[in-house]
Amino acid sequence: MIEKLRAITCVVSHQPDEDLRFRLKDAEACFGQFTNSEAKSTNLPDSAPPDAPRIVLQGKRRQIVLSQDRTQAKLSFQDSDKSSEEAQAIAYDAIDGVFDLVKKFHPGLAFTDFGVVAELDYPVRAIDDKQIIDKVSKAVTELIYSGPTFGQPANLEIKIGFKTPWGGYRNIALNVYEMREGTVGAKGARQMDLTNLRLKAIGLAVMLDVNDKGLEDLSLNERERFTRVTADSRAYVRDFQLRKELLAIDL
Repeated sequence: MIEKLRAITCVVSHQPDEDLRFRLKDAEACFGQFTNSEAKSTNLPDSAPPDAPRIVLQGKRRQIVLSQDRTQAKLSFQDSDKSSEEAQAIAYDAIDGVFDLVKKFHPGLAFTDFGVVAELDYPVRAIDDKQIIDKVSKAVTELIYSGPTFGQPANLEIKIGFKTPWGGYRNIALNVYEMREGTVGAKGARQMDLTNLRLKAIGLAVMLDVNDKGLEDLSLNERERFTRVTADSRAYVRDFQLRKELLAIDL
């Protein structure tokens, strides 16, 4: 399997900004250069949950989503010709500057926690085999699962969380994905069979999440905590990539 970086998302959680919906121009002035796009309001009422998006800046590959209690920056490399290593270098260099942008936009708010999520794809080249989904599920299951089996593995979805030595969390989620394309169905049809659509891509999706939610040791300042989370995310991705067993799966 060849590894591809799908996206990296950085989340900065902070005290709520209840006046956020009135700050559309401020958001564009602060984050517009990061995304190279305009800021747009989602027009949600004040009664909406604090984590619901209020302002969105959507660029070609960069996105900023502003909620009352968090700011999310995402860099997407879907369909990019960049290698995983090149994409990671670009993404982590970009999110290193997110802290300063959010602090500039919310200078009077305290930051509560930080998180970085890396999404990796391990696509399968040969997708003409109708049994390829079962093959991927079986191969990966045999690699990482040693418990009792109850038949032929036909799907895979696993999520595990680990406590880090510094008090944060490293979480991993794995699942087999498939992408299909074609006409969904005739107009007015009540039922559709998605399995009849052409199989475009299939593979293993891996999500690596590092965060410091509920951190008890607050001896570091906000900037130092943000740097620790982003640095550990880099290390987590690197540690996972060293597991060459995934790349050696013979399908």
